[in-house]
Amino acid sequence: MDETGAAGGAFATAALIIGAVLALLVVVLIIAALISILIHKNLTAGGKLLWVLGVLYLPVLGSVAWFVVGKKGYLNRLVGVDKGYRREAVSPGQHSDQRHGPHGLGGAPA
Repeated sequence: MDETGAAGGAFATAALIIGAVLALLVVVLIIAALISILIHKNLTAGGKLLWVLGVLYLPVLGSVAWFVVGKKGYLNRLVGVDKGYRREAVSPGQHSDQRHGPHGLGGAPA
């Protein structure tokens, strides 16, 4: 085998190893996102189902989206799948996100 063949073989082996490591990282990211979604306390069951379906349908994008916007709750409150917040009508066309606690809206004793 000449030098070009040996270099090409080494390059193919390195590319295979890098590809395997990247695939493993993607699998770990997806599993971490699914576990994080399932144990998140502020999501409703329907919200968890939507996020899981999103991660399974678009694995890399869905997982990254969960960790960037979903876990923080911004998108969840906007869509209405966050347990801790309820959208209340204030006036026509406006809404107020209210946290409800054990003492009704706002969580303060009456």
